[in-house]
Amino acid sequence: MHTLTAIKVKIGLRPNGHADHPNFNLLPIVIASGADWSVYIGIPENGAGWQYDKSSGHQDETPGSPAGQQWGMLLCLPQFATEAIAQFPGICTAMTPTEAETFYDVDHAGADDEQILDVEVLQAIERKDKFAPPIARTPAQEKALNPLDDQPGVRPNHDKTFIGFKGKRGINLV
Repeated sequence: MHTLTAIKVKIGLRPNGHADHPNFNLLPIVIASGADWSVYIGIPENGAGWQYDKSSGHQDETPGSPAGQQWGMLLCLPQFATEAIAQFPGICTAMTPTEAETFYDVDHAGADDEQILDVEVLQAIERKDKFAPPIARTPAQEKALNPLDDQPGVRPNHDKTFIGFKGKRGINLV
């Protein structure tokens, strides 16, 4: 189980139009270790670090996110979070687990599909179904068409909710 905490990060734009993230390499925990700041966030091999607001990007004008700004949620080690909030006041803020879940479910994954469709698998089954006389489907193909099964084909999107996202990666949010 990975114990992490969430911070909300205001991401601006540089004059060249690229995202302007805070320079987390300035944090004492990072300086003391000599490592890059990215080793302190989430579980990079599982995509559990940055979660961006997909509902309002840098070019969008919304009440909570004016043009030229975007919000991101960073899942990180608690000490990293404490230092980031102190080093970048007004840019990094603490999030409760409930706030993190709301951000993820509404702003990050709110428009994501409930299911993942593996087009190649589904097209192969469709081609097989068109044969005359019909060729019986294999048990694996039947499982591929079951949206509750994780077999490639039609499968559930476990990253659609924060609960599923955390469970899939073994994250305990504090």
